[in-house]
Amino acid sequence: ALSEALRDLISALGRRAWPMGATLIVLLAPGAALRTLLPGSRRREPVVAVAIAAALSIAFWPLLLLWATTLGVRIRPLGAWAVVMVLLGVATVRLLLRHPEPGPKVVDGARAPRRRSPWPFVALALIMLLVGATRVLQVRDLVLPAWVDSVHHTMITRLIVDGGRVPASYRPYMPADGFHYHFGFHAGAAALAWLSGLPAERAVLLFGQALNVLAPLAAYTLAWWIGRNRWGGVVAALVVGSLCYMPAYYVTWGRYTQLAGLVLLPPLFVLTTQMLERPRALGAGLRDGALVGAALLLAGLILTHYRVLVFYALWAIPQGALVLWRAGRGASRQPATAADGRLRWRWGPGVRRGALCAGAALLLALPWVVGFVARVTPEFATTYVRWEAGDGANAFPSALLTVGWTPPLLYLAGAGALWGGIRRRGEAMVTAIWVGLCLLVANPRLLGGKDTWFLTNSSVIIAFWLPVGALCGWLVGDAAR
Repeated sequence: ALSEALRDLISALGRRAWPMGATLIVLLAPGAALRTLLPGSRRREPVVAVAIAAALSIAFWPLLLLWATTLGVRIRPLGAWAVVMVLLGVATVRLLLRHPEPGPKVVDGARAPRRRSPWPFVALALIMLLVGATRVLQVRDLVLPAWVDSVHHTMITRLIVDGGRVPASYRPYMPADGFHYHFGFHAGAAALAWLSGLPAERAVLLFGQALNVLAPLAAYTLAWWIGRNRWGGVVAALVVGSLCYMPAYYVTWGRYTQLAGLVLLPPLFVLTTQMLERPRALGAGLRDGALVGAALLLAGLILTHYRVLVFYALWAIPQGALVLWRAGRGASRQPATAADGRLRWRWGPGVRRGALCAGAALLLALPWVVGFVARVTPEFATTYVRWEAGDGANAFPSALLTVGWTPPLLYLAGAGALWGGIRRRGEAMVTAIWVGLCLLVANPRLLGGKDTWFLTNSSVIIAFWLPVGALCGWLVGDAAR
């Protein structure tokens, strides 16, 4: 009954008040501080700005842990608090000393409206309250994270909490050396344990559900990127938070690492697009907030989830083609140069800046990348045996597409993709092509190859909540407008 649910919710919130406050610090404080240090940080849609801050925080903790380990420093609770305090202090000084930015106010590439209606924000706030309440109620009776993946995640988090560094092996819990599992989620959960005093298992459960609360903001950000429409973002958040059973179902088997990677993706899409479509001089370098932010998020994604990193690479293919096409159209409108009469193509700086961003991300994650290659390559045959998936291991999980509201949401998302083609909205078409590429790469047998265990149909299907929610939001928001 609703009254019983409310009583359980109030009781759960009372017991978890301080841990939930510490969770907000872990998920927002580092990213909010970093955003103040990035040029152009004020010229963003407010909800997208919050999503970017959360994504930067998710990326910050594994990067901090990686470089602390590389330098021989062990992180302890006091050290974690010191890092947070220093970041907030630097951000405060930056805000106090920062001068107004000249020029017309532009929000994510578009001139900001003169009057901002509060109703989309009110609606989103209500949705987020509903999502937060349901995620708390889902785990109110759990003493430990649910079975399957959570056991593995709890073990890695405990190794990080106890050792204060990236683990070198699974000992003493498993007789296995050569740790090479992505640890982005575990670093965030360990940070929560350090700041709140929670044991590792409780930190994993709370941090995982907090990421689930952020999933609607990720969908809002992707829908905003597609259509630049706040109501479209609100609809996307509603679909992901309340209508679609994914990613809420992730708690059942602890698919937290993939969730962390997917929450990173839409802010990374936004910053990557801004970096490529509005390239300044290459020498701008660290003065370009979009480039630096994208590099940080990409480095964090390298440490957070390898499959989601492939999702990002597949998205970059159609998005890169869209950027080049738009640059070509822009160049065709320019007069010929006096020297040789050829059109001045403007995509060169964007390509160079994309390469610079990828290089910076690789440099940020370099100790892990080098160690990963050195550990995995010689022992691949022993650790993984082969790339090919076993019989039935890559069966298409059609049952996952028939649960609850999933069929009508899929139809609505398909209509959103078609509407994007009719409206010639490049970002909507990129999203649809991206989904198709993910399915294609998960089924190489369609091209005469062999299926692999690395990217399976199941791993793709359970991530569909993100593009489906965004395309539904884009369709409803744009049609209403």
